[in-house]
Amino acid sequence: MSPLLDAFWRAAAYCLHLRVILLSLVPLLLAGGLALALGYFFWEPAVAGVRATLESWSLLAALLKWFDGVGGEGLRALVAPLRIHTLVIAFAALWFAHFTLTALQRQREQAAVPAPQPVPFTPLLPASPPALP
Repeated sequence: MSPLLDAFWRAAAYCLHLRVILLSLVPLLLAGGLALALGYFFWEPAVAGVRATLESWSLLAALLKWFDGVGGEGLRALVAPLRIHTLVIAFAALWFAHFTLTALQRQREQAAVPAPQPVPFTPLLPASPPALP
């Protein structure tokens, strides 16, 4: 149990290094700034395009018609912006993860601490069934 706790404390201390904090925050701030700039300049055309595309799908048109029938008239105005937010958050998360992990991997390769060795795999069941007598 002692090596596990030792590894935990080393990992926790590693997260408090200034370089790690900066390598984690800079891509996040860049992605946020880019999302705000794109949203400021292209929000209305994006919403109009997504709304036109979604309303051309017969299944979604039937769903929106049903929402209108049960008292959800405001949901029609919510679907396109919600879809845009979902896509932007997904792409920002992927972008953030890509650049953060590559920078942290590069930093780890330059560090003096060797990478941990993989634990050998031992199967629970034998590779072949036992021979019948």
